[in-house]
Amino acid sequence: MDSNNTAGSNVATRVSADTIPKEIMAVLPTDPNEQLEMSHRIANLAFSQKVCVLEAENNQLRQTLMQRQSQIKALERRVTNLELEVNDAQEKARHSMEEQTKLVGEKNALIGTVKKLNRDLAKLDSFKRNLLQSLQDEDETVPGGATMTPARDLSSDRLVNSVLSSSAALPPATPPRSYATPAAPTPGSTMNISTSSAAPPAPKALSPTFGASPAAGSDGSPRVDGKEFFRQARSRLAYEQFSQFLQNIKELNAHRQTREETLKKAQEIFGSENGDLYQSFESLLSRHLPL
Repeated sequence: MDSNNTAGSNVATRVSADTIPKEIMAVLPTDPNEQLEMSHRIANLAFSQKVCVLEAENNQLRQTLMQRQSQIKALERRVTNLELEVNDAQEKARHSMEEQTKLVGEKNALIGTVKKLNRDLAKLDSFKRNLLQSLQDEDETVPGGATMTPARDLSSDRLVNSVLSSSAALPPATPPRSYATPAAPTPGSTMNISTSSAAPPAPKALSPTFGASPAAGSDGSPRVDGKEFFRQARSRLAYEQFSQFLQNIKELNAHRQTREETLKKAQEIFGSENGDLYQSFESLLSRHLPL
């Protein structure tokens, strides 16, 4: 028994000497119970300090977690706002594409309209140049016999023929009508009919409001001067009215309207203040496009 206690003491002394420094062994009580109680206190103190350290770390981690959660919520709100902005941008882009498609269609339509208007303008310019060139033709004198027709009247005829041209040839001039000339009566005989003189009916005279006097025909009756008529129409009518008048003549030449419709539109274009122009135009039509 004594030998066992001695062996245990030796083991405890050897363990204590191996694991605990001598400075600590010097302050430890010699009684084993007191040593156990002190070791228990030291262990409790160590556990308490460890718990405090872990709690401090836990609080720090909680604060870090809360900060991270706040950052996550802020980022989520930012993502939501960005998604709304993206949706708005996509909606605007869709509207822009639709508007662009609409504008492209309108642009193509306008291009087609401009091309058509340019073609019409080119035709009108060509027609205007031809008309002005005809108006600027110099007067020429036609050689002939005793009865000479002034070149001005012939140039007017060419002008009217060019403006009032149609697919068919112009009708030939009306042949002279035969008028009865009474011969000297003889007793017991009837009156003889002679065809030695011809007198065609005189056309309507040009209105005295024109600047130049109308040319006279072969029978001495006044004729409507087509060249002077177009000069007067161009100077007295507005540009739009004169363009409508030229278009009216083009419709007649293209056989898209009748002579009566042309006269009716011309009367509307000239108006009551230009009634003399309408009468002159009616005389020109009667001469070149008789009924």
